[in-house]
Amino acid sequence: MIAESVIPKGLVVILCVSIMAQGLQPAFASCPAAPKVASYFWSLPPMNPPWPARSMHGSVVFQEKWWLLGGNHDGYPDEFNDVWSTEDGTNWVQVTEHAAWTPRCGAGTAVFGGKMWIMGGSFSMTDVWSSEDGLNWSEVTPVAPWSGREFFSAVVFRDRLWVLSDLFSNDIWNTADGENWDLVTADAPWAPRSSYSAVVFQDSLWVLGGSYFDYICYDYDCSDVWCTKDGVNWTRVTEFAPWGVRRGHATAVFDNKLWLFGGEYLHNPCGRPWPEYLDDVWCTEDGAVWQQLDDAPWYARSFHTATVLKDKLWILGGRPGRDDAWPLNRAGGEGEGEGEGEGCGGACHSADRDGDGRISLSELLGMIQLYFYGDYHCDPAGEGGFSPGPGDQTCAPHDADFAPQDWFVSLGELLRIVQFFNGSGYHACAEGEDGFCPGAR
Repeated sequence: MIAESVIPKGLVVILCVSIMAQGLQPAFASCPAAPKVASYFWSLPPMNPPWPARSMHGSVVFQEKWWLLGGNHDGYPDEFNDVWSTEDGTNWVQVTEHAAWTPRCGAGTAVFGGKMWIMGGSFSMTDVWSSEDGLNWSEVTPVAPWSGREFFSAVVFRDRLWVLSDLFSNDIWNTADGENWDLVTADAPWAPRSSYSAVVFQDSLWVLGGSYFDYICYDYDCSDVWCTKDGVNWTRVTEFAPWGVRRGHATAVFDNKLWLFGGEYLHNPCGRPWPEYLDDVWCTEDGAVWQQLDDAPWYARSFHTATVLKDKLWILGGRPGRDDAWPLNRAGGEGEGEGEGEGCGGACHSADRDGDGRISLSELLGMIQLYFYGDYHCDPAGEGGFSPGPGDQTCAPHDADFAPQDWFVSLGELLRIVQFFNGSGYHACAEGEDGFCPGAR
């Protein structure tokens, strides 16, 4: 493995800029909770979205588009009521700068009955709005029967729209039309809380983590996990999940697993509190047994959102001041985990030293070392059969050395390896400029 310390800092900066321009910075990971689990990797879109940095926003998938609704910029004075949409997670369109509903954060958002919905939010609002296009919004009711709340959850479950608790109440409501609401329970068994996450998974409604108020000092974070089949009878799956106490995390269902991303932990809640932002990623197949993935490449954050779009799991925004959108990609097919599958099928690229059909970070760093030295030579004892610097050139050249083949690795040739690294792998193909094409076969 090539140590990063051997690469000059200036070169690393140049290469990082080049890599990010190609839509890169992945980190491979796997969730080993089942005998056969797909592997995953993160990639960064080519450029940051055009919307202002924000947190405490809403995001939903509707009409095959990903929608971003409201939020704020790390503080109440900068609340938004804009609406944005994208079909691919990269190219965003501002649908409206000012929707009919007032600027807000911490609102509940959902897709229900062929419409997008936003309700409640900042300063304990109780209004409910819906839209069929993101531009034209209708106020379904100005005052819902549930108490005003913010940093709560709205979900669709059992063909109804549900509103769950906030910091000062643990009642649960649902509706068939957004206007007429039914009280499901006035006192759920878990403590009133805010900044938790709620999600539908395995035909059950789940509540995870969040913060509760003790009326003595401040609010405390928790790490319990609850689920229900009807909203009335709840089961505490675990009191202390291994991901630890937190608030402002994001959850989503992807690949038949429940995923949890980041959040924050409040230090010194009885004194002068401050948050510690988190960047960990966890997944589970049953809500009880959790597995932590490798470190994520994105900055720690809280009050972001997680959404599935076009067979990718995305996280978006968050505080402090995040204005990015990261997709988690599936690297292998069903039942093809790390070390399984066909690899490169015998037609391996010289940079793929372990022949798994992908370019790993250590293999990419090996190519960066060849690029740094300029020329290279044949060396049976070297990584991949080559070593940097002048020497024997009687063997077949490196597959990365193709434009032209001159026993030097140029920046363009290195970026070709970056392209393989950024994708889900590569495969041999006659039409490729170097005899290979991105993507696993």
